[in-house]
Parts: sequence; structure tokens; C-alpha cells
Amino acid sequence: MICSDAGLPWAGRELANSVDLLLVCDGSTEDLRRRIEAALPDLMVRLRVVGADSLGHLIPPNTAAIVALEDLDATVLAVERLTARPTAGPVVALAPAGDGDLAAIERAGAAEVLTRDELNGRVGCRLLGRVVADAQWIDRLDEWKTIAREASQRFDELMDRHADGILVIDPTGLCLYANAAARALLTADAGAGELAGQMVGIPLAGEDTLVDAAGADGTLRALSLRTTEMTWKGRPVRLATLRDITGHAAVAAQARQAQNRLAAVLDTMAEGLIVADGNGTICALNAAAERMSGYAAADLIGSPADRLVAGGLEPADAGGGGGAAADGHPAWQEAELRCKGGSLVPVQLATTAVEEPDAPAGSPQARTLLAVLYDVRDRKQAEASILAAKAQADVANRTKSEFLANMSHELRTPLNAIIGFAELIRDQAFGPDAVHRYADYGKIVFDSGQHLLQLINDVLDMSRIEAGSYALNESTVRIGQMVRNCFVMVGMRARSAMITLVDDVPDTLPELRADARAVKRVLQNLLSNAVKFTPAGGQVSVGAIVEADGSLRITIADTGPGIADDAIPLVMTPFGRAQRNPSRMRGGAGLGLPISANLMQMHGGRLHIESALGEGTKVHCHFPAERVIQPLWRRP
Repeated sequence: MICSDAGLPWAGRELANSVDLLLVCDGSTEDLRRRIEAALPDLMVRLRVVGADSLGHLIPPNTAAIVALEDLDATVLAVERLTARPTAGPVVALAPAGDGDLAAIERAGAAEVLTRDELNGRVGCRLLGRVVADAQWIDRLDEWKTIAREASQRFDELMDRHADGILVIDPTGLCLYANAAARALLTADAGAGELAGQMVGIPLAGEDTLVDAAGADGTLRALSLRTTEMTWKGRPVRLATLRDITGHAAVAAQARQAQNRLAAVLDTMAEGLIVADGNGTICALNAAAERMSGYAAADLIGSPADRLVAGGLEPADAGGGGGAAADGHPAWQEAELRCKGGSLVPVQLATTAVEEPDAPAGSPQARTLLAVLYDVRDRKQAEASILAAKAQADVANRTKSEFLANMSHELRTPLNAIIGFAELIRDQAFGPDAVHRYADYGKIVFDSGQHLLQLINDVLDMSRIEAGSYALNESTVRIGQMVRNCFVMVGMRARSAMITLVDDVPDTLPELRADARAVKRVLQNLLSNAVKFTPAGGQVSVGAIVEADGSLRITIADTGPGIADDAIPLVMTPFGRAQRNPSRMRGGAGLGLPISANLMQMHGGRLHIESALGEGTKVHCHFPAERVIQPLWRRP
């Protein structure tokens, strides 16, 4: 289909199957139009008809032309003018009537030379269609080349404006393309072609890599490298992206340095530190918290805080623990730390909630809990020691008061007797002839003095033992003989109280290596107590046996009223008494059992009481095996 050229711009090529055709003729065009339309039935032909003298007008590039002039020379000249242009399209010349020099037309540059009759034939139509199609495709190719060239220029402009360096590298390391940023990062200047065609020494394996490169000024830069596989102009290549992170690396290094300093400070703290999120999940803890709990940080991170702190973490003012202190600091509260292995450690706990404004509201990251732990085990032990010392001091003060009360009676009684009877003797109150009476008074004075001396000796011995100045004078001791000697000393009191003394010590009992005076003191104290507290008609017995481990046990048993279980520790303390009622107390300062127990400890042994109310009392004295002297026939 042929469109008229009236008002149609030459540049209007919006239809893909349209073509511009220039017809140069000097006669009627009706017949030519019909023949052209018949030759090009599938194309929209926009035909422009000009004369030979109008060829100087602007003709679009690659436009096909048909020269149909009547004169041969004019035809040759028109063909030459049409083909002389750099962007000339193919030209079909119709030979003038007559036998002209058709070769001259071909030499002028005509693509085809046809007669007017040939144009009506099938071959002529095909030739004309081929010429017009060649012009169309040449025009399209030029357009594509222009588009591709413009696209390449735009690509280069975009890539050169990109802040990151971009490289295209083949598998051998040859650079196929580099943008301006890459050239600036890797070469002395950003000139074009500095990298393309050169080998670049950057790692191509892996997704993300950090590399160092020297810039144009010689400064070492830190570059972030990322490579991906792609196809470039039909070749498998790697696309490498470089980003200058020198500033970021410096900031990151400073942040790491600050973080390391902070971690070092936190790890040198004596107090434990626990960091948890808003849900109470442990995020971190310092070295002190690890030492206090016995856990490693990796074992607890991600665990709930109540796994480590009984009751979890919550600020005191929010958890009802007493609120913040008056100075605005978090209040300390008592808590227990769950250690590895299940033990509980008392700690002082101060928890602070830090709000994170950049975190989403209501999320665990919106609040951070910082808990400081202070180990108070030593303080608790010190408090317990202070309380124990106070209790001990109270007991000592009470015991001292009781001792003074008892001693005032124990000392005044013999002293009054001594003074009273001495005065009677001095004044001869019953006359000079009552000698036998004065002799009895002298005996009372003597016995009272002995009793007073015994009291004083007990007090002095207890003081020496507690001061650590009592030294043992060791020798060979025969327990059987010593028991019988002690029976002699307490025999008169036992007979007067109608108490039976029983000696159950075997004659084959081995000897002891001990302080004879100390052992005698122990036996005498225990026998005196047994006789003192056994009612009339009762019995006091002494037995001894060698235990299976080679130790020696001496047992003094009585049939007295016995001692309550809670009173046994009391009677083992200095000046302690099982009976608090002064009217029922017996004589003595309450030092016999404590002195005996200390003397046994000085021998490496021990003394313990086995008693119950109404069942009598047994006092056992244990001497260790190394103090028992075995007979020669029993020695290994």
C-alpha cells in the first residue's frame, strides 16, 4: 500500500512493516505507483516523488530510491548523487528507452538496473522487493547499532556514577570491565582502560571478603569484596563489587576496642553482672558472675534468669522489693544465687531497667535488665560469727555470774568455818582443858582449807588449760592401780553416803603412756561427781576395755538421777550445772567435767557422757591406740 507523501514527515517510522521510498522521475508516476504497489504488496510504502533537480534536499539515511528518468545521462548523474552520500540506501534504476549504456548506470552505483517491462514481471518485482527490504534492514541495523551504542554509553555513565567499584573478571583473573570507582580504588588514577585487559589480583572465591588495597596516594584502604557468577558477552565471568569501608573499618575497630575495654572492665569487677532482656532471658554475664555461680556464660545465655537467680530479675521498685534508694540508685535486696551443682549462695542484688527507645514497643528488646550481684557469704559468715561470739559471750557472762554466785558460797563456807573454829581455838572458848574439842576443830579447819585449796586449784588449772600453758609430763600409767588409789580418796565419802564402789578394771589391762597426774585428776573428778550425785544405796563402778581399733576406753557409771540430753552440753562448759535451782545444787564450782574433757583432748582422746533422766550416767574416757602400750606377746 502506498501512502501519499503530502504532509508525511520522513522521520515518522512508527510502523514496523513500513518503508520510505524515494522516486526520482520526470514524467507521470501513475504507472510507476501501480508497479511499486504490485512489487511491495505487504509493506506500507511511504513514497516521495522528486525531480532530478531536487536531490539536494535532505534525504533520510538508508532510504531506498528508484530512478526513473527518460535520459541516460540524467539517470547516471542521479544514481551517482544518490549513492555518493555516506548513509545512502540501495538504488534501483529503470533504464531509459533505447539501447543505452546500462553498464554506466551500474558503475554509478545502482544496486539493480531494470527495464520498465522487467519491473512488471515476477523477477523484477522480487528484485525491487529485495532492494527495498535490504534498505529496511540496513536502516533497522543502524537503529539497533545506535540504540546499542547509546545503551552502552548510558551503562558506562551509570556504572561510573556508582559509588561502589564494579569489575568483570574472567576465570583466569583477566579484567574485562572496570568502572571509575574500581579504577580509583585499585589504580593510581581513574582513567579509562587502566584495568580492562589486565590481570587483577583479588580473591574470587567466596561470597564476602575483606581485602586491603593501596590507593593513588599510597594510603592503605580496607575494601569489602563481594563476587557473584554471571555471563558477560556469552562468557562465564565473575562480577566483583568493591566498597571502600576504611572509615567504617576504623569506626568498627574503635567500637571493638571500646567494647574490649568495657568487657575487660566488667570482667575485672569483683561484683557479678548479669544482662537480660525484657522477658528475663539472660543475654550476657561477666567473669565474676561465672566464678560465683560456677557456670560458663555459654551455659546460661538464652536461659531464663530464674535459673541463676532465685525469683528472677526485676527492679526492686517494680517487684515490690522496697523501691529505689533515697539517692536514686537501685535498691539492694537479699537474693540467692543458684550455683552449678544445686547449692544456693546468698547475694545482695541490685537490678536496673534500661529502656531502649529504638526497639519496638512491647518487644523483649524494648527493655534491658542489668543486675549487679555482690557475694555476701563472707559477710553472712562474719555476721554468724559475731552472733555466735555474742551468744558465747552471753553464755560466758551468764556462766561467770553463776560462777561468782556459786563461788561466793563455795568460798565463804570453808572460810567461815576456818575463821570461826580458828577463833574458838584461839580464844579457848571452852577453857584450856578442852584439848580434844580443839583438836576436832583443828581437823575441821584443815578439811575446810583443803576444800578451799581444791577449788582454787580447779580454777587455776582451768585457766592454764584455756591459756594453753598446761604441759603434759608423760610416763607409764597403770589404770588399775590408779583407779584403786582414787577409790581410797573417795571411799570415806562413799561409805558415809552408803554408796558401793565397784572395781571392774581387769588386771590384764595394758599400760598407758600419759600424764599420771592428769589421768588421776580425770578419774578423781569423775568419781567425785558420781559419788556426789548418787543417792544412798546406789552404786558407782569403774570399768576399762581395749577396743577393736586398739584404743582404751574407761567407763565410770553411777546409778544417780541422770542428766537430760539438752543439759549434757551445759555441764561440759566451765561453771555449767545441770540443775538451775540453787537449793538443789551440790558443792563444787562446776569445773570438774570441763577440766577432765580438756585433759583428755590434750592426750588426743575424748570424753563423752551417756545419760538419761532416771537411768543413771556413764562417762566414757577414750585414749587413742598410740597411747596404749601393748605387751610384748601382743605386739606384731
